[in-house]
Amino acid sequence: MTPATLIDRLAAIEKQLVEEAGSIEPLNETQDGAVIARLLRKLGQHQMRATQVQEQSLAEMLRTAAEQRSAIAGLQERARHDRLAVLEWIDGVDDALVLARQHGDPLLLSWFDRILARGLSTAATLGLSEILGADRPLDPATDEVLDTVTTDAVQEGTVVEVVRRGFRWDGALLRRTQVIVAKGGLQ
Repeated sequence: MTPATLIDRLAAIEKQLVEEAGSIEPLNETQDGAVIARLLRKLGQHQMRATQVQEQSLAEMLRTAAEQRSAIAGLQERARHDRLAVLEWIDGVDDALVLARQHGDPLLLSWFDRILARGLSTAATLGLSEILGADRPLDPATDEVLDTVTTDAVQEGTVVEVVRRGFRWDGALLRRTQVIVAKGGLQ
């Protein structure tokens, strides 16, 4: 029950109470306790009915809120599942790119590059953004170091290779970038 419906129901009870009160003769000193008791009993019944309506309405609103929370939790779980499915797809295309490079087939490599670019572009419209790749300083907040290599070509702590892409979804870290980092490099 909506708050507006609750207000309407309570207003109807109040209107009925006012109408009944208008038909009651004003009390005077000669009326006995039985009349007053009857009037108080009637007022108590109206109050009890109004309280029951409020309790029913509150229970219905709480039930609706619980249903909405459950629906939201279901949608969040579905969204999490969908995000992971997108990452699995990207990983699959990345694996295919590795195979295409190993076979040296430029046509196949170009085809997988275009597929991945279109997929990443579509995912970006849904809130997925890739964390920067190689040739940048290591970021412990977004990178998972899988290995280090000794090199004099870049500064120590520079990401030299991305093993698995990292992503954010609507700005929140979804998956860390798995990287290989330079050690003992330029100072």
